[in-house]
Amino acid sequence: MKNGYNKVIIIGTIANDPELQDCGNDRKVCTISVSTIDSHTDKNGIRKEEVDYHKVVCWGKIGEKVSIMFQQGDEIFLEGKLKNRNHVQADGKKIHVIEIVCINFQKLN
Repeated sequence: MKNGYNKVIIIGTIANDPELQDCGNDRKVCTISVSTIDSHTDKNGIRKEEVDYHKVVCWGKIGEKVSIMFQQGDEIFLEGKLKNRNHVQADGKKIHVIEIVCINFQKLN
């Protein structure tokens, strides 16, 4: 496969209230964190649950809708793509960020 395929589907819980920011030039972005729970049984037969938090960015009209429709604790189905980027913080520290760019969503509760 030459070009690959980048698609993510998440069903989870909004872990924080959506944060809508104005980026200028009539461009807005909404960031949320979505939690998912992974359950498994360890080698001793004890059931374990691990919570993962996924950073999600929603651009433009999608971001505006997410910021209005959701609050912490709401359930969400979302489709998107993984995006990797490098970022330099104000203190000069370089960090690598992996986030989901939301393309489509649906409120579940």
